[in-house]
Amino acid sequence: MAVNANQHNQLQVTPSITVGRDASFWNFARADYQAAYINRRKTLLDTEDLQLWCNSGLQIRPDGSLYTNPTNVKERLNCREVAQIVAHTLLWLVLRVVNYLATDSDQTPSVRHSMWEQLSSQLDIWFGNLPETFRPCAQMRYPLGMRSHQNGGSTSPITEVFFSINQCAAAIQLYHFARILLLLNKPSLCTGLSRLKAYREVSAEAIQHAREIVGIALGRPHPAVRVEMSLPLYVAGGCLEAEEERKVVLELLKAIEKDTGCSTDVKVRSLIDEWGWAKEPECVS
Repeated sequence: MAVNANQHNQLQVTPSITVGRDASFWNFARADYQAAYINRRKTLLDTEDLQLWCNSGLQIRPDGSLYTNPTNVKERLNCREVAQIVAHTLLWLVLRVVNYLATDSDQTPSVRHSMWEQLSSQLDIWFGNLPETFRPCAQMRYPLGMRSHQNGGSTSPITEVFFSINQCAAAIQLYHFARILLLLNKPSLCTGLSRLKAYREVSAEAIQHAREIVGIALGRPHPAVRVEMSLPLYVAGGCLEAEEERKVVLELLKAIEKDTGCSTDVKVRSLIDEWGWAKEPECVS
């Protein structure tokens, strides 16, 4: 059967740059939040340009609300498109949190408090509408050396967390990372004993999020995911107080460098200095 020129053009598969363009955009977004956090500056991407992010696949309403239909996002299973929207939405929120940290200090306390409340609410909504695929598929207690014997057989506070989808592991870890950043930079008008109590409560909550970050890293997801874990692990390490837990963080950072080739030595040295340790523990290789 003969095919004329017009039919041939209709049947021809036109190469599309959409997939490559989107992948490049989100890779840049990941690099952008890391560089902005490390250098204490705002992100290069404008997180308030909602049209930009909607054009890149997010579902953000003009008032900043997440998702066109939250129920549809939460209940759809095994859908790659939904998983990407959820993971990318969290990445956008992380960039917003980093920009909040870099906001000019001349803002009034009420403005900063309003920004903090909005970000915290958006993270609540994001977490509350997670599909089942973003839930761990398995968890198990992680042994912390001799710690359990020293405490009379108490169980480890760290749990190894495993996900069936690597993208989900990365997103959940970034969620806990964002929570820590907000907790440690929460505006407070309290003074005296009230302020001290608020700090203790924030510290305890930050430690819980830090343990979640460590637990996901212990699940050893794909190297492509682990290479992005060094910054969340570094921040988590700064929150942890128990020596055995700190050693686990160092071991994980060392393992990331060994397995992926991505240097983590600066973060390891920085944590050791921050903890006031004279030298690196011998058990960390």
